Amino acid sequence: MACIAAQAASDALTPDLIACIPHLLGEVGTDPDAVAASLLHADGGDIGLLEGAAGVALALLGVRTDAGVADDPRRLVSLTDDRSIVLQFNREQQADEAALHGVLEQPGTEAWSGVKFEGQESPELMWLWLSCTLDDALSRMEVDRKAPAARKLSALFRPMAVAEKGSVAYLTLRKADTDQDGIQLYEAGAVGHGPAGKDLADRVAEEMSIWDRGFRGRDVAFEIQPLGSRSAAASSARLVASAGC
Repeated sequence: MACIAAQAASDALTPDLIACIPHLLGEVGTDPDAVAASLLHADGGDIGLLEGAAGVALALLGVRTDAGVADDPRRLVSLTDDRSIVLQFNREQQADEAALHGVLEQPGTEAWSGVKFEGQESPELMWLWLSCTLDDALSRMEVDRKAPAARKLSALFRPMAVAEKGSVAYLTLRKADTDQDGIQLYEAGAVGHGPAGKDLADRVAEEMSIWDRGFRGRDVAFEIQPLGSRSAAASSARLVASAGC
């Protein structure tokens, strides 16, 4: 199970690191325990303290903070005229809004990973892997299921996608076989649209397979290291994300 230890977060939040997030200071002060508690236990908007993959990962894993506190500036990019399908981009992600508009009108290409889940099994750690390994991470895909444009998506689409320039690949599932207990399994994949849609969907499916073969079932932990610390530089972690002031 993914875990974030409050004590570890508190220990890592040195005065220098807290100084990198001045927008927090007015809300919780400069005490590391208070900052850590606010990051780990408050309710409200998506976390935005750690930029890039780490911020996406924390949001995926359900870590939330008060709206406006540690909030990461973001853009909403509509793929359709009626804004019924919208991608959410964080500050560090690249998005060509003009090129992405109408991209779903182009033919879609499916890519399947061979990675299977039970119906109630959460894919959040696979999403975390994709957020950390794809060049532009994952973006949340907001869909108005009642809108006509939603019919352009596969029946079992997931609310996550990756975009590059004028192409997009959204995550999806399809029915697979059943396990030995007769439980229905679903295979994860991606559907790509746009000039590089096929390549993008293939890369997503390949990363899913890499996660399944080598990292599925492993515990996940987060550490917040002071900038320039020796422990951060020598970390044996598979993926390390850092943020500067």
